[in-house]
Order: sequence, then structure tokens, then C-alpha cells
Amino acid sequence: MSKGKITVEGALATLSLASGEPLSKSLVDLKTFYCLLVGSDVFANDYTCYLLCFDDQVCLVPEMTTGVITLKSWFSPMNKTGRSVVA
Repeated sequence: MSKGKITVEGALATLSLASGEPLSKSLVDLKTFYCLLVGSDVFANDYTCYLLCFDDQVCLVPEMTTGVITLKSWFSPMNKTGRSVVA
């Protein structure tokens, strides 16, 4: 289980890192939103995580992070502008 937490309020996301350090970023500043599907056909251990690429930072958010479901609301607007990728 992830010790971090994410909160999305409109176009502002606040990530509370496991270290306790908060990080706030805007949807406007997000360059690319990756939805990464990770796993193995052999072990059937599919896992999803989200990679948020900003100009100055990259954040990898595991699917078990508290509040990650609210982050998914950003995927559709990013998809409309061609700045989202499923890999």
C-alpha cells in the first residue's frame, strides 16, 4: 500500500509524498499524462500507474495511492488535446 496521497480539486492536484512533503501542480502545467499498464502474462500481476510529466518534474503515482481515482478526471481533457498516452 502506498503511503502517499493525492487530492484533485478542479485543475489543481496536491500530492502528499511518503516523506510528508506536499507538491501542488496544475493541469495547465501538465505536459503529458501517461497511463502505464504494467504486468506479466505469466504471473497475471497486472498493475496500473500514472506518470505525470511537467516541465520541471516527473511524478509516478501507483494505482494504490489514496485518492488516485480523482486523478483519472484529468485523463479525458489531456486525451482531447493529444497529451495522454496509454502504454
